[in-house]
Parts: sequence; C-alpha cells; structure tokens
Amino acid sequence: MKLLAKICLQITAIGFILLIQGCYPNCSRQCRENGGCFEGTCECNEGYMGDECGLKVATEMAGTYDVLAINSSMDSVSYQSVFSAIPNDVTRFSLSNFHGITSVTGSISRTGMEYAGPYLALESQNLGIYGTVEASAYLSQSLDAIEMTYTITDSAGSVEWTATFAR
Repeated sequence: MKLLAKICLQITAIGFILLIQGCYPNCSRQCRENGGCFEGTCECNEGYMGDECGLKVATEMAGTYDVLAINSSMDSVSYQSVFSAIPNDVTRFSLSNFHGITSVTGSISRTGMEYAGPYLALESQNLGIYGTVEASAYLSQSLDAIEMTYTITDSAGSVEWTATFAR
C-alpha cells in the first residue's frame, strides 16, 4: 500500500511539472542573456529588444531620419537628424542636428514598452542661445519611425513640439 501511494505521488508530481512546463514553455536561447523568461516570453533588459532580446535598440535605430516637427501654433520645422548608438552603453544614444540646431544625447528604457516599442528620453540639455530641451519618444515596432514630443524653453517661455522621425 505504501508503495502504491508513493508511485501515485510521483506520477502526480510528474504530471504537475509537465502541466506547468506545457503552460509556460522555456524561452529560446535563454533570451540571449539580455533579458529574462516570463511565462514563455522574453522580457528584455533596457537597451535590448526582439523576441529573443538579441537586438540592441540603439544599433537597430542607427541611421538618418527626415524629421517634421510641429508646435501648438502650427509652426513647423523640417530637418534631417542622425541617430547613433553610443559605444559600450546599450542604453544611450545621440541625435545630431536635433531641431536643426545641435547634437543631443538620451537614454533608452523599457518604460512604455507596452505602447509599441522602447521609450526614449532626452534629459534636460542646453541648446546654447536657443535655451534648453527635454523630450520623450516611442519607437515604432517596425523600427522605421520615432514619435517624439519635446519642449524647448528659453527666456521667452516654453514651446512644445511634436516630431515624426522617418527613415
């Protein structure tokens, strides 16, 4: 009788393990060591993206973008900006010719990833005679566009801009 109970307990334990593994399969390639597996899906560390967390966001986004920015007064400015990865830091990037003025740097985080893609932020930075800028943005899942909102503040006040960066 004890042997039968022991066998039943082992079968139950094996069945439970198989059920759990069936519900939550392991992630492939352990998320390339750039994230963790949660219920069979890779959740990437900051600066990484993709099904297996094998893509560096800044590297994938690198390139030249045509930008159209419009403010609340319907003024617009068009310019080209180059998005570049900062070497040895997967969470940092730079944008040259930002707002047609200067280069700025920013960070990449997972905040907002439920929206469409990684979240970008430009910390407050000095634009010289043009004042300061702060920005936030989301990357499209197709990696071909950035939707950014930024505020430029100078001695006359603040102006908020909405910009689309397209490859």
